[in-house]
Amino acid sequence: MVGTYTVAAISGSCGFLLGGTLYGYYLCCKAHKKKKNVYETSKLVDEYMYLHYGSPQASTHADWYNNFQIKDGFDFPLRCAIFCDKYCPKEPRSTESRRALDIGCAVGRSTFELSQYFEEVIGIDYSQAFIDQCLLLKEKKILDFSIVSEGDIYEKHTTTLSSSVNVDRVKFQVGDACNLPKTLGKFDCVLAANLICRLYDSMLFIKRLPELVKENGILVLTAPYTWLTSFTPKSHWLGGYYNEAMEPVYGFDALRKALSPHFKLIKETEMPMLIRETQRKHQWTICHVTVWQHLPSARSV
Repeated sequence: MVGTYTVAAISGSCGFLLGGTLYGYYLCCKAHKKKKNVYETSKLVDEYMYLHYGSPQASTHADWYNNFQIKDGFDFPLRCAIFCDKYCPKEPRSTESRRALDIGCAVGRSTFELSQYFEEVIGIDYSQAFIDQCLLLKEKKILDFSIVSEGDIYEKHTTTLSSSVNVDRVKFQVGDACNLPKTLGKFDCVLAANLICRLYDSMLFIKRLPELVKENGILVLTAPYTWLTSFTPKSHWLGGYYNEAMEPVYGFDALRKALSPHFKLIKETEMPMLIRETQRKHQWTICHVTVWQHLPSARSV
């Protein structure tokens, strides 16, 4: 009986282990099947069709391929700051300090550069990690960082603030563009670079803008209009969809409609931007840049 019991126990243990292994394998296969292969999606198939058979002439914006080079995508935040200074009205007789707000400031380049043109600059971003980098750079004026070269291989880089940057004029804080503090006050210039299509409800931000921009002050927006449900529920997309009449609705058209009661469009252009992922892979984006002037109250609706 003892021997029989031992064999039975061993057999039971083996059966339990085998059953557990098979069940684990079943779960693994089930999870693998659930994971969608991106190369089986129609979106990627169409992207590769364009890779293989597309041409600049067939593009909706063929001029972009002729007007811009890859190197033109560098220093995007610097170019945004220069753009703000170029179009922001200058009132030499005014005794008030000129103020600028960089909402969605990321790691702060535009905010720092704006300090050359404005006496007070506030940079706000939703990311604590981004703001931490801004504060470190403000304090040390020099900062090391690493970027991927290939796989787990990284390159070390160092950035140093320009001597023309006035860090005493700059403040950084974490904040939600859709729920900004009422104590911010008004600004001569508000910059929102590539922010509109990364908010959970863009209209909440847009409706706040007349309170943030001084009369005759400017709003500078840049956007690639890359609407994604990972950032914005479809119900809050400004564009990138078909309406009930099956007509395409584009982000800029909705933006213009929302801003026009309070703002006048004074400049519209394109600006390239480059984000490095690895030494051989980059995101090259053509951002739509618009400059809006806040209309005096008498003309606002």
